Amino acid sequence: MDRYTEQILEKKTDSKQKLLFAGAIGVIVVGVYFILFVSFSTGIAITVVGAFLTYLAKQSFDAEYEYLFVNGDCDIARIVSKSTRKDIYSFKESDVQRVLPYNSDKFQNELEVNDKLAVKNFSSGIKDNSDNWYVFLANGKSQTVAVVLELNEKSVEHINECYKKKMD
Repeated sequence: MDRYTEQILEKKTDSKQKLLFAGAIGVIVVGVYFILFVSFSTGIAITVVGAFLTYLAKQSFDAEYEYLFVNGDCDIARIVSKSTRKDIYSFKESDVQRVLPYNSDKFQNELEVNDKLAVKNFSSGIKDNSDNWYVFLANGKSQTVAVVLELNEKSVEHINECYKKKMD
């Protein structure tokens, strides 16, 4: 019988997204300046581009991660505005070396020892929830990857069953 667990996690808006939104608003302000003082047609074009960029930046505020575990294999997707779903990362149980709590000394040691460790954080980004973050050290294409996931109780049960020998 297959083991299956699905989890959807809302992502916190990070400073990079806020900066992009502010930049898009800045483009609109420049467009309005051009309309009033320089060239009406150029100003309209800049304002339209700024409005479009603002729309795109605002949509990225409403993002979620979906974790899909099937027998230990994991597929991660990003859902934007509850409508657009894009697969962004996956790993197989056989590729995972270890599973560590994010706040553990063992993970901190891994970061210190392996300076080429690529960290992919697919958590909510809320530091207060970091007790629920788990790191999957997996073999990537050319290097070891630390995949950070924020797991609920059902997902933790699933990984405890599938990764018994790899849990630290």
